[in-house]
Amino acid sequence: IEPLKETFQLNSFWIGVLGASYALLYTFLQIPLGSLIDKFGSRKISIVALFGCALCVLLFATSKTSGWALVFRIGIGLFAAPAFTLAFYSAGKWFSLKTFAILVALTESAGNLGGVVGTSILALIVDELGWRGTNYLLAAIGFAVFIVAIFFVKDRKLSENPEKAERNTSHSL
Repeated sequence: IEPLKETFQLNSFWIGVLGASYALLYTFLQIPLGSLIDKFGSRKISIVALFGCALCVLLFATSKTSGWALVFRIGIGLFAAPAFTLAFYSAGKWFSLKTFAILVALTESAGNLGGVVGTSILALIVDELGWRGTNYLLAAIGFAVFIVAIFFVKDRKLSENPEKAERNTSHSL
């Protein structure tokens, strides 16, 4: 927080706005993103989201003014927003209904654990690399994940849906 305050000459209120700008957009986009994922599939949305998020992190790291920093933080929220929805959508498409609840629980646990542990690790990295260097590192990781996703994230065809197969072979009421 202090290095950002110094870099952009912001008071505590505007640092709060900068931080909240990510979370606000991230939160409010969940419902419309669910519809977009249903329409376009997980592959297209994942690839666009990963690239957009990594690009916005990179541009945030290069920001010279608080206005641009705010724009890129909003962009990070926009492109990070589909993360959990994509995970749940993919769990529903690729795994049977019997395992859906445990996959959701594991995803949420991993996300929360990442938030708790990641905050401490991120603080250490910021101490070593500074806030800009840390964001360059995060952008590089984001672009690497984007490249991996191009090769490995696939949409499941409707005929391959395990829930459909489960319903067709189930004899329960």
